Amino acid sequence: MPLIMGTLNVRSIGAHENLCVLAQLASHHRLDILTVSEARFKGGDAVIRTPTGETYKWMASTPDHPYTGVGVLLRTALTDDIMVIRRSPRIMAVNVNHPHTPVSVIIAYAPQNAETAAIRARFWQDMQDTCGDHRLRNQIVVHGDFNAHIAREDLAQTHPVAAICPDWLQPTNANGGAIPELCAAARLKIRNAQQCGALSQLMTFAPPNGIHTLID
Repeated sequence: MPLIMGTLNVRSIGAHENLCVLAQLASHHRLDILTVSEARFKGGDAVIRTPTGETYKWMASTPDHPYTGVGVLLRTALTDDIMVIRRSPRIMAVNVNHPHTPVSVIIAYAPQNAETAAIRARFWQDMQDTCGDHRLRNQIVVHGDFNAHIAREDLAQTHPVAAICPDWLQPTNANGGAIPELCAAARLKIRNAQQCGALSQLMTFAPPNGIHTLID
């Protein structure tokens, strides 16, 4: 059976019980792996059981650090197949040595564009170094929130997403300019960078600050 993966920017997990909400979301969408960015969760690794009896393991990018930028929920059946390659506040990389669908997953949360150029440059260099790590032996899948925007002026007037996401019409920002460079250096292909469905279908998690977030 192939692995089913999703990614979610939660903006803040907050209390531990919200991990249970995330696990229920993963179970509802039949996900084997749910990557999480902008976690802002103060806590280490944990095993979560859903009301339906399914169990997921939460792995934080920095379990001993007061701030966790990213993390991943995995079905516990996969945990024996996992090798953690990197853990840092903004980047996490794991090998999932699944017998049918081996994959290397990188989860990232980029600095805001308002951060200094040095901080942003360091992040993108770390991303290139992570993608080039020889220990990532499988097909690489990159998930996360890159705080990036790449303008598509040719579609801006006709694409239906403009009606529900007016920010989509903004010009390319600094992080948006760095993404093609990363893809070229690491030989990555952009598969999905924009949600185009109705917002009523995309709201799947409400973090403590009350702002809904999207699952991809």
